[in-house]
Amino acid sequence: NAVSNAKAAQMVAGTVKANTTGATANAADVTLAAFKTALAISSGDVSGLGALATAGSVNLTTQATGTLQATQAPAHSGDVTSTAGSLSLTIGSNAVSNAKAAQMPAATIKGNVSGMTANAADLTPSQVTAMLSAFTGSGASAAKGLVPAPSTTAGSTNFLREDGSWAPPPGAGGGEANTASNVGVGGIGLFKQKTGINLDFKTINAGSPAITVTDDTVNSEVDIDIATGGVSNAKLAPMAANSIKGNNTGSAASAVDLTGAQVQALLGAQPTVQTFTASGTWTKPAGVKRVRVRAVGGGGGGAGATAAASASCGGSGGGAGGYGEGVFDVTSTATVTVTVGAAGTAGVAANGAGGTGGATSFGALLSANGGVGGNTMASGTAAIFGLGGLGAAAGTGGQANVPGQPGLGAQRVSATVLKAGDGAVSTFGAGGRGSNAAAAGAAASGSGSGGAGAVSTSATGFSGGAGAGGIVIVEEFY
Repeated sequence: NAVSNAKAAQMVAGTVKANTTGATANAADVTLAAFKTALAISSGDVSGLGALATAGSVNLTTQATGTLQATQAPAHSGDVTSTAGSLSLTIGSNAVSNAKAAQMPAATIKGNVSGMTANAADLTPSQVTAMLSAFTGSGASAAKGLVPAPSTTAGSTNFLREDGSWAPPPGAGGGEANTASNVGVGGIGLFKQKTGINLDFKTINAGSPAITVTDDTVNSEVDIDIATGGVSNAKLAPMAANSIKGNNTGSAASAVDLTGAQVQALLGAQPTVQTFTASGTWTKPAGVKRVRVRAVGGGGGGAGATAAASASCGGSGGGAGGYGEGVFDVTSTATVTVTVGAAGTAGVAANGAGGTGGATSFGALLSANGGVGGNTMASGTAAIFGLGGLGAAAGTGGQANVPGQPGLGAQRVSATVLKAGDGAVSTFGAGGRGSNAAAAGAAASGSGSGGAGAVSTSATGFSGGAGAGGIVIVEEFY
């Protein structure tokens, strides 16, 4: 250990001290090439080197670190995009069309009925119906929605009242005239998705059917397109509770989570209805754009019959109110004054003529006139035929303006044989029926119809029958 490196003879550059003679000898300055030959290191001999030198493949997460160059991972375009050098892929806005969404079971709708934020699911019609709002009758809590179930007994005459019950129409078994009601039906939107990506140079999130990858020779990028059936419900963004995917903007746009009320307003499948049997104010519900209005004027009253000792007297029937119908744009209208024509009064027993019915109107948009009251007849014994009350003249404003029917006249054959005139039939009801025996006139039984005349064949007089008031029915379209 006495001879240090400094005391040894200097060495030729690029050499090592060694003995490569194969026998005992003094050390010599050996070149690196000769030293490698002496060690017998071949091109495949990598013993002692790290695992990367012998690995058949490299896991970039556990075996190596670093950043990919843009040329190694180019930017992706098309339905799925990424930036150069990144393996993070993003589905572009508006890229998932209905055709690319997962297929749905027959007769289903995309939605969420879980009661909380969740992925969309394929809902049955029963599940969708259970989610939509129910119809609530008139009052402080009135609201449009699904109509209540009708009677289990088959029939075709009942109608839905504004209080939410089913009832027969006026003149069909004692039903009352319909009042304001709101009837609505909902409907539903649709959205689909897909999943899976296959790249020609590397497989990422492989699936079937897969996303197709092609080389974009124009932009020197990789185009990634989602194939049909690629995006499942689980890959959609979570939906708001009790919502449906749809677009209510009026133009092409991304799907949004719509509420049940928004879906009903979008579909507008059935109109809501308000019915007026007394004067009032129509207030436009939110979202209504057009209305169909039907109106009938009040019916005329029947004439009375004066006392007729040893003779007879009969009154004629009242005329019917006119009918008007029209469709109107109410986009810029908030309220409309509704006037319902009053019923024509009954003629008094002392040979009084029937009263004329009042006119019905829906603001300045539509009017329907009232029917004229029945005429009187002098008591006597000779055969005579009286004229009934005139039907209402045609109104104005509607696409249909129909005059009312006239009432029937009284017919006297002798001092003891006489028939009173029937009240005229209206669009919405039957008039009173005239009697052939001494009696007061029958009142009208339907909106806008006329009352019947009275009959007297003795010293007792009788009054006529009152006409029926008018009606206004407003159907509201969204």
